[in-house]
Amino acid sequence: MTTIIESRIPVDDLALEATLQELPEARFVCERSVQTDEIMPLVWARATDEIELETALDSDPTVDRWSRLATAENEWLYRIEWEYETRLTFRILSASPTVVLRAHASRHGWSLRLLYPEREEIERTLSFCDEMDIALDVVQIRDADNRPASRYGLTNEQYRALVTAAERGYFDVPRSVTLEDVADELGVSHQALSERLRRGHSALIDEMLQHGSVFE
Repeated sequence: MTTIIESRIPVDDLALEATLQELPEARFVCERSVQTDEIMPLVWARATDEIELETALDSDPTVDRWSRLATAENEWLYRIEWEYETRLTFRILSASPTVVLRAHASRHGWSLRLLYPEREEIERTLSFCDEMDIALDVVQIRDADNRPASRYGLTNEQYRALVTAAERGYFDVPRSVTLEDVADELGVSHQALSERLRRGHSALIDEMLQHGSVFE
């Protein structure tokens, strides 16, 4: 069974700790790219000042060298060559058949979404992190099946609640039905439906902003 894990790693166990100490408001997102010999080479950065950011990157011991490829408003795309130990850690975390679906960093740590074609492969990653004293925290494990709910990071109940509410016009302006109407159709309480919609919205916002936009 293909499995997805959501995990976190402290910045001091992976990369960019020095930069994020200098610029705690900065955010970094590794851009997915075709398979190359380089490891996580394309990184979007968001900060308030590009000169301060690039000065911090110059002195960050986890960065060997960098070059800027593109510029947007307070966002920059860099090609980064990581130093050896950082490159090794990235390489093992993303070693075949594991697929890194998402990797982004803030002062709170690195957030990684990893896909494993075989659930047993997760143990390999955990063993590596133990051996290297990397504090990988598994936040969530879920099966990546063909259910729409799974693809969007929703529970079946959240998916059904959102779809039913949308189909009945609950999200229309003005609304065609009340929350109580939708709850009655689903056979749940007003409070239960309200909670499912809130949690479903939160999951969708996280999923869409992580994939549809570079940053949260």
